[in-house]
Formats: sequence, structure tokens, C-alpha cells
Amino acid sequence: MALVVHEEDQMEMDSTEMLNITSRKQQLECRKKLLLEMQEFLMKNNFKEGSFKPKEDQGLCELEQIERELHRLFERQRELMNGECSSANGHNSCNGEPSSSTPVP
Repeated sequence: MALVVHEEDQMEMDSTEMLNITSRKQQLECRKKLLLEMQEFLMKNNFKEGSFKPKEDQGLCELEQIERELHRLFERQRELMNGECSSANGHNSCNGEPSSSTPVP
């Protein structure tokens, strides 16, 4: 009977993580859309792109960061849907990264 409870707990945790991923993806997609609209507006009005382009000391621009995070979230979502990895062990992916919902000691 304990095995059944564990499987139910695992399914609930996976479901919760899937909801969190979906919510975060929506946030990122909205932010990306806003940034692209701002970029288009600025370009149409002959303004410099400014913060949309990476600077030497800035690293990746925000649009690139959004794309990378979206890619990571899609990969994790695929793992959950395929049942490849378990979030019950407190890891975000098969490579053992701590999940964002797991408190770091």
C-alpha cells in the first residue's frame, strides 16, 4: 500500500511541477512578446536598440536569456510527460540539478 501512496505523491508532485513550468513559460512568452514589440517600436521610430543588444560586460541580452530558459523549461516538461525523470528525488532533471521548488540547504 505504501508503494501506491508513493506513486500518487509522485504524480501529484509531477503535476504541480508541470503547472509551475506552464505558468513560467506563459510569463516568459508574455515578456518576450513585450520586448519584441518594444524593439519594433524603437526601430520604427529610429531609436537605438539599447538594452536589447548584448553589451561587452552585460553578457546575454534579455531576449536570449528568455529563449534559453524557455528551452530548458520545454526540455523539463518533455521529461515529465515522458516519465523519464522523477521530481520526487528533489532534482530538476536527469543530470541532478536541484529543482527550483526544492529548497537548497
